Amino acid sequence: MRKDVRCFLMVLVIFLSVFNAFAGGQEEKSTSTVKPQYTVYAVVHGGIGDPYWKMVEKGMKDAAALVTEMKLIYVGPDVFNFEQFMAMLEGAVAAKPDGLIATMTNPPAMDELLRPAIKGGLPVIAVDSPDSRPTIEQIPYLSYIGELPYEGGVLAAKEILKEYKPKRAIYGNHSPGALNLVERGQGFIDIMEKAGVPVEAIDTTEDVVQGAEIMLAYIRSHPDTDTVFTGNMLRAEGLVVRLEEEGYKPGKDVKLSTFGLTTSTMEMMEQGKIDFSLDEQPYMQGFLGVTFMYLHLKYGFTPPAMVPTLGLFPEDVSSLKSLIAEGIR
Repeated sequence: MRKDVRCFLMVLVIFLSVFNAFAGGQEEKSTSTVKPQYTVYAVVHGGIGDPYWKMVEKGMKDAAALVTEMKLIYVGPDVFNFEQFMAMLEGAVAAKPDGLIATMTNPPAMDELLRPAIKGGLPVIAVDSPDSRPTIEQIPYLSYIGELPYEGGVLAAKEILKEYKPKRAIYGNHSPGALNLVERGQGFIDIMEKAGVPVEAIDTTEDVVQGAEIMLAYIRSHPDTDTVFTGNMLRAEGLVVRLEEEGYKPGKDVKLSTFGLTTSTMEMMEQGKIDFSLDEQPYMQGFLGVTFMYLHLKYGFTPPAMVPTLGLFPEDVSSLKSLIAEGIR
């Protein structure tokens, strides 16, 4: 983690130095409108109204606002829908932008579209979800910023096993078709199985309410289920509500862990209803994605091949309240 922090700080210092130099040179032009020189599309698999993706979007737009030469176009489906995502990605590539930032949601399905575009000169930066295939098979994007999904599932399982050995566990996948979430679940399953824990991955759909019902139904049909790991904080929050309505005690009868943080998630963690949450640092993903693209387009810099962003929220999440309110954490 210390190495990752040093890498991030070094990148941030470089960006601020370049930006300050640029800003200083633009002071005389501040009263005039500068036409954007670069158009960059950001296409994510969404849904873009989800708090996680709002943080990605805010990070990107905050970074783009620091320079006058870049026009950022951020798009994604309202809820996870791979077909819509691919249609938006095709539209972005067809627009022939100067750069593309995208989630590698299902790399094999994206090969035919992205490889020719990259070969034709389109720089691509990946955020949130990588191409986890062997290097020789990967889509040749410039950089990846985000979680290593399999390691995220491994970390969640190991955190749970530090405290207790579950009787039965499930992983709720809210975006079936997104290979990064499948990989995350596999990491969780592999560690649990090695510990002798019965474990399954279940499709909870993109709908929060329906997902809570699916997980609740599983718990009812498998009453020894005492551990649920969800890939998104809204799904954990929804399950907490339904468990309480059905007379269960979240955090005692059924322990929950998840990814991401909202004000409600933070409160549930403080109340002991959710054990812990993993942090993909989505704001930083978005901010660095745009920053790296700008530095590449403007100055030809080659960004680092990978910036891992996965972390674990501290026990005292109350210290993050103001940042949560700002949509940064």
